Amino acid sequence: MKLYLSSYLQGDQPEKFLEPNARNNRVAVIQNAHDCWTDPVKRKSVFDREYEGLIRLGLEPEELDLRDFFGLQDELREEVSRFAYCWAMGGDSFRYTNGQTTSSRKERLMNGEKTYAIRRLAVGEAELYRSVRLEALRESPEAFSSSYEAALGRSMESWANQADEAADGGDRAIFIVEDGGPVGLAALYRDTEISSHGELIQMWIAPSHRRSGVGEALLGHLFDWAARHSYAAVKAEVTDGNQRALRFYLRCGFTELHSQEGVTFLVKMIQDPQIGLRPATNGEPKSPFE
Repeated sequence: MKLYLSSYLQGDQPEKFLEPNARNNRVAVIQNAHDCWTDPVKRKSVFDREYEGLIRLGLEPEELDLRDFFGLQDELREEVSRFAYCWAMGGDSFRYTNGQTTSSRKERLMNGEKTYAIRRLAVGEAELYRSVRLEALRESPEAFSSSYEAALGRSMESWANQADEAADGGDRAIFIVEDGGPVGLAALYRDTEISSHGELIQMWIAPSHRRSGVGEALLGHLFDWAARHSYAAVKAEVTDGNQRALRFYLRCGFTELHSQEGVTFLVKMIQDPQIGLRPATNGEPKSPFE
C-alpha cells in the first residue's frame, strides 16, 4: 500500500498519487470531515472541486460513504475491493461525531430510541402529501423520474385526487413518517396486470433521519401492510449509479432481477415466491417487470 498525503486538494505533485500498475482507474472518494454536512448543494460543490483534480489525473472518482457501512465490515471490504485508489477528503479535524451530537433527535435515533411515527396517509391530507413529496423531489432529484418543477406545476385538485385515492382500500397506499413534521415517504401501488404484485415508488427519507433505521422501519411497515392486502411481491427500481439506494434495498430483503437501459430491477417476495411470474413465449419465466 502506498500513502499519499496532501495538505490541499491533490497537492503540487499529484502524479505521485498514481500507481503505474493499478488494476483500474477507479477511485473511491471518502468525504471524511465533511460527513456532517447535510446540505446536498454544499456537499456537491466540494465534491466537484475534488473530482476535477482527480479526473485530470485520468481517474474515475466515485463517492464511498462510510456511513452506509456501520457494522458491515465484510460489505465494506467487498466495496473497497472494486477500487484501485481511495481518496479521503478532510480537514484538520474529523467532524462527523460533532455533527451527529449537534442534533439531540439524531442522537436518540442512533441510540435506538424511537422518536417518530409511521402511518398511512388519510383522506383530506393532500397538502401534507404535496409538501413532503415536493421536498423529496427538491432534496433528491436524482432519485426520481419526476421533477420538482413538474410537480410544483400540478393543480391542488390533482394532488387531492392522488392522495385520497391512496388513503382507502388495498390497491394503493401512501405512508408518511412524522417526527415533529414529515421526514419520510413511500408509496405502494398494485400492478394493474399482476394483481399480486405491487410497485414501491416515491421512497424518501429526510437527511436528518438517514442511517438511523427509519428507512428500514418505513419499509417494514409497508411490507406488513402489503402482506395484509394479499400482495405476493413488491417491486422496486434503482437508476444506475445510485449505489446507496441499491445497498439499502438489498439490506431490506430485495433481490436483484436484472438491469436494462440504465435501471436495476429488484423484487421483495412477500408470500409465495412463485406467484406472479409470467411465462415467456419460449416457456422460460419472465421478470415481473417485463
